[in-house]
Amino acid sequence: MKVILLAGFIVAVFLIFPGKYSLGAAPNQRNGVAQNQKGKNNAPARKPPQRNNSRNKQNSKKPKSQQQRFKEQQAKQLEQRRKQEQAEAARRKELETQKNLRLASKTTTVMKEIGEVAESLTVLEYRLQKANEKRKSLGEAIRLVRGKAEGKNLSEMKSRLERMGRDLDASSEGSQSLANDLAKAKAACSKWKGSGSAGKKGSAGKKGSASPNAFGKLEEEALRIKRDCSRVEYELKKDEARRKSSTDILFLCVGELVRAGVSFSKEEKDSIRALSN
Repeated sequence: MKVILLAGFIVAVFLIFPGKYSLGAAPNQRNGVAQNQKGKNNAPARKPPQRNNSRNKQNSKKPKSQQQRFKEQQAKQLEQRRKQEQAEAARRKELETQKNLRLASKTTTVMKEIGEVAESLTVLEYRLQKANEKRKSLGEAIRLVRGKAEGKNLSEMKSRLERMGRDLDASSEGSQSLANDLAKAKAACSKWKGSGSAGKKGSAGKKGSASPNAFGKLEEEALRIKRDCSRVEYELKKDEARRKSSTDILFLCVGELVRAGVSFSKEEKDSIRALSN
């Protein structure tokens, strides 16, 4: 009976404390506890948290303030305005260059026209000189024939020759005005051609091109020169036509006088025939 009670007591003890009195598990548990203690001793030490770095990261992730955004926007606007001003300055410079080129081209054209007018002035001067010489010869011939138109039957012819003489004298006065116009035009052409460019007569533009004011003066002067030359050309043509008509009438009068028995010397005939050349 005692043996049975002792065996039951031992079984109860094992059931209540299985780990402590277990013969197979006790060594393993003790080894595990030792290994865990050793791992804890060999584990690397934890570093203290870096509070400053975390704060910097938090600060860097914070949204920009309104003042910072305003400064950045203002800087962008200034940069955009600077680029726009540079583009506008380049555009104005290009326009100014094109304007100067057009002005230089116009100046060259006007100077060329003035050169052509200057060449035509020499021809006009020669024509005016010859017109004066022929007018003088015609006047002498008219006075010669009028002096021979004596008698009642020739009174009408004499009156006609007197009118022709008066018209010729008036034409001689107009010829002096034409000579003055040619002299002024010639002096103006020499002045502008000698200047080399319109810029010397006014404020010069860049690279020797004429300024707008100087070009305006040049163009106005060129128009005046061409207008004077055109007037001289017109007056010369009109004088030549009038002189030819007077010469034809004079030849008719000479023929009537010859038929009327009026005689002319050889020199007188030669001087009258010379009018047809």
